[in-house]
Order: sequence, then structure tokens, then C-alpha cells
Amino acid sequence: MKIYLILFIAFLISLAQLSAQNIDFVKENFPQDKGEMKEALKEIKLGDQQFIYGISGFQKAIKHYLKAYAFNQNNAMLNYKIGRTYILHTNDKRAMDYLLSAFRLNPRVNKDIHFYLGQAYHYNLQLEKAIEEFGNYQDTYTDEVSNNRRAKVNRKIKECKNGIELMANPVRVFIDNLGANVNTSSQEYAPVITADESMMIITSKRPGTTGGKMDENFNVFMEDIYVTKHRNGEWTKLENLGKPVNTTSHDASVGLSPDGQRMIIYYGDNGGD
Repeated sequence: MKIYLILFIAFLISLAQLSAQNIDFVKENFPQDKGEMKEALKEIKLGDQQFIYGISGFQKAIKHYLKAYAFNQNNAMLNYKIGRTYILHTNDKRAMDYLLSAFRLNPRVNKDIHFYLGQAYHYNLQLEKAIEEFGNYQDTYTDEVSNNRRAKVNRKIKECKNGIELMANPVRVFIDNLGANVNTSSQEYAPVITADESMMIITSKRPGTTGGKMDENFNVFMEDIYVTKHRNGEWTKLENLGKPVNTTSHDASVGLSPDGQRMIIYYGDNGGD
């Protein structure tokens, strides 16, 4: 009986190892599905072509990668590409599963796997694991790793440590809805209040944006800057500042000078790294 039990356990282990085996896109692995495999390879190529365009191509790249993924879910590089693109596109928490699968299928899938795993754990608030992965990435440093990347990793580790400390000492806060004049079903954020608290500048993505354009990368309206004034104990209805402050691209409030005469604005379609 013990022999059968040992054989059964060995079978389960071998089955688990087989399920975690990397499967490349080669005809030997799919002798009955050559046509579907060819189409999957085409989708990966199209995804790679969109990826190189940066943020403007990430959403399209993911769509192509997922089509190939539907054919073969056990390819390490494809899982890595999907996870990496989700991270770079919107810091999407879904990146975690794909990156973990990529690493499980092939721990050497890409030299940056620990870097992106660190970010995935970070965005999922698993901060200890994030620090560990960033440390694993530092262990792989070569002369080819840029100073900017090294600085970013150091900053991410610091952010995680700060997060651990802050989460260990939570602070009670109250978030108040400012009423229908300001808060709607659309996004309102980045408030900037004048020194006398009589006026507030807000960024919003909502219908009626200047030029009426949509950001195709995120399927939302372009950002515009709005203003509301505090009168009789209430905030007035948000007003779009219009041109020349707002353009047909993204325009967001960043800061205001102490005298209220100068405003710092974020402008453009592409954000920083």
C-alpha cells in the first residue's frame, strides 16, 4: 500500500511540473493546430509592433497579446509581455497573475522580471514581497542598467518602506462629497485651493471637454481644468476655464502660487516614467 501511495504522490508531482512547463509556439507542440498557432504568432507580432509606440500603443498591444494567450496560456514570454504591458499601461493589478505565471514557467524569461514583479506586488500592497523582488532585481545589475533605472528602483523600495510604516500607523480621515455642483459620476481630482479658500481649481475628465476629444489609450475624455468659488457656505457649479488654459489635449492643475496669480499646469498626452 505504501508503494502505491508513493507512486501516486510522484505522479501528482510530475503532473504539477508538467502543468508548469513552458510551451513554445512551435509546430511540434501543436501538430493539430498549425493554423491557429500561426494566427497566434501573428497576434504576438502585432502586439510587439504596438508596444514600441509606448503609452499610445499599450492598450492595442494587450488586445493582440490576449488573443494569442487564448491559444497558449503556458508560454513564459507571452505571459511576461502581457504582465509588463499592464504595468506600464495603467499599473493594472491584473499584471500580477501574468508575471507570476511567466516566472513560474521560466525564471529566466527576461532580465527585468523581478523589476516588474516588484511593481506588481507594490500596486497590490504586498510591500514586503515588493521590496524582496526589487532586491532580487538589484542582484542582477550589470553595467547595462541605467542610472535612471537604478534610481527608480531605490525610490520604489523607499516608497514601499514608507508604505509599510504608514499602514502600521493609520490615520483617521474624513472625505466629504462637495455636492452635485462639484462631484459627479465623472472624475474630479487634483484640487488646488487659493490662500483665502475662496476659490478651488479642479481637474476633471467629463463630457464637454475642450475640443470634445477622447483619450483612446484609456477610453476617457481629455482632462480639463475647472474652477469653483465658495459662496454662502457652498461651492458653485464647476466652470470650464476654456481656452487658452484648456486645449484639445490633457490639461491638469498642478499648483498655484501663494498670491494666486500664477498656476502650474500639466499639459500633453504622454506622462513621465
